[in-house]
Parts: sequence; C-alpha cells; structure tokens
Amino acid sequence: MPLTDLILASKDEAQKIADSDYPLESWAGIDTKGIDVVAYSNLYSILTEQEWQPDILDQFPLVSQGTEEGPWVSIFPAEMTEMLAGLEGDKMEKIAEDWSQAEEMAYFDPKEIKELLGEMRNLAKRAGSDRSDLLIWMSL
Repeated sequence: MPLTDLILASKDEAQKIADSDYPLESWAGIDTKGIDVVAYSNLYSILTEQEWQPDILDQFPLVSQGTEEGPWVSIFPAEMTEMLAGLEGDKMEKIAEDWSQAEEMAYFDPKEIKELLGEMRNLAKRAGSDRSDLLIWMSL
C-alpha cells in the first residue's frame, strides 16, 4: 500500500511537495492512509453521480514528481473540492456509505471512511477560503 497525504497548497508548490519525504511537516493536510488516485476517482464519480470510467482518472493530473520512482503529486479537480466543501448531514452519510462499497476502500471500516470524509470536507472548505488546491502526495 502506498503512503498518501492530502495536502492543502497551491499547485505552484507541487515540486516542493514532491521533493518532501513527509509533506505534512511543512503543509496543512491529512494522512489519507494509502488512498490512491483510483480510490479518489471513485469518490469523484460518486459525488458527480456518474458511472466510473477509466478516463475519470484524467481529472487528477500529475502535476509534479520527485523522480521517476516518485513521490508523485496529483491535483484534485476543482469541482470535487467544491463538492466536498459543501457536504453536510445526510448527503455526507450517503456519500461515505457509497464510497465504503468501492473495492478500493474494502480495507477501511465504514466509520473510518465517514471520519476521513469529514476531514476531507474541512480541508476542502479551507482550500476554498484560502484559494488553495488539494494535492495528493503519493510514495511507494
């Protein structure tokens, strides 16, 4: 399982983040416990109410990398960040439940997924108010 963090930063900082061994020391964010771009793309398809297709991965472009072997930094689609920031109540419960059914999330307890989604929502709200991006840092 890869190491992954969701980082609140400007896309312009992507190379500095990619060069970091532990970006959460220098940037705000959360440890996302190995959730990779495929799992995030699944969440995106749930949020946008569209069937998952491989081309959804194109919505999470690689914006930087340390070396060919990683770490890699991708960016969340702006639409997804906005949708996460607006999650509340029953809608958040439903999204968490649906995401917990995804194959990529099988090793998580549904309660953990709900808590993580709440943390992601809070980070997305900060991204909106700070005019920042949500970046995915991943290392093998």
